[in-house]
Amino acid sequence: MMEKNHYGKNRLFRKSFITQNTFSRELWLYGGMDKHFSVVYETPTLQVKSTLLKGVSQPSFYSKVGGVVEVLNAFDSIPVLYNWENGAYRVLISDDIAVLQYFKFGSATDSVYINKAFADAEKKGVSRFVLDLRGNIGGTTKVYDAFFAHLTQDSIPYFSRVEYKVSKELLDRKPYGNRFKYPDEANIGKQCELNANSLRYSPKKSPLYLGRFYVLCDEGTFSTASAFCAIVQDNKLGKLIGRATGGMGSSFGNFLVFMLPNSKIPLLVSSARYYRPNGDREFTPVIPDVFVDDCDLLNFFNKCK
Repeated sequence: MMEKNHYGKNRLFRKSFITQNTFSRELWLYGGMDKHFSVVYETPTLQVKSTLLKGVSQPSFYSKVGGVVEVLNAFDSIPVLYNWENGAYRVLISDDIAVLQYFKFGSATDSVYINKAFADAEKKGVSRFVLDLRGNIGGTTKVYDAFFAHLTQDSIPYFSRVEYKVSKELLDRKPYGNRFKYPDEANIGKQCELNANSLRYSPKKSPLYLGRFYVLCDEGTFSTASAFCAIVQDNKLGKLIGRATGGMGSSFGNFLVFMLPNSKIPLLVSSARYYRPNGDREFTPVIPDVFVDDCDLLNFFNKCK
């Protein structure tokens, strides 16, 4: 049974939603936050629709941001061994548990701290490693390999398929990097695809973590973080614990940025669709293997020692 996403209950989601760089917020900041805007747009089926984006006063906006209540994390009682900008590593030998809280898939340099955490857990014989992705809004996929190198020696798919539309902007801006073999201009307007064989992780020679691996997720888990959850679940690399993700298992990506000529408001337009390893073509949240509320996490892990 699928549990509903109760986004409003999650403090990190609320904070992200209020402060994120949305189209509504761009209109407010460029044109005045207390103004209302009538927006006319065209749907993918070429229907012309209109909507009213209601404004908000600046005092009201910032009071909402400042009023987000911080709640006690279930792992705050575990001492921090080390932390850095994008994460914190904790270990409690007596409870046989190591926790890597990862706030953002920041940069390839994060792999240094990720490797260090797995090495420490293995050295100390900790049999349960918890990767906490609650509130992780995503970021780069460059750190995926750093995790999977400790979890499997098999070649595993990141995605079952990627579909992308060829456009002049895609060919000019090269969102996949310069090593990617792009179609020629004769294919502009066509849809191309990459299959699972070209979307795989190739095993690295790293020490495998031999304990049990868990990933925590919730309504604040988005983008590459929710895709990571789908990869772990579909390839049976660990168990997903918590609540359904805010982001999708199959999703859109590789956004191209366009600047509207008059207002100078930037728009992000996706140029690709990514389908999770199990082939699911529905854009739905990733459902955890076990539903556990934040306040019950320590009890859950104590029961499954």
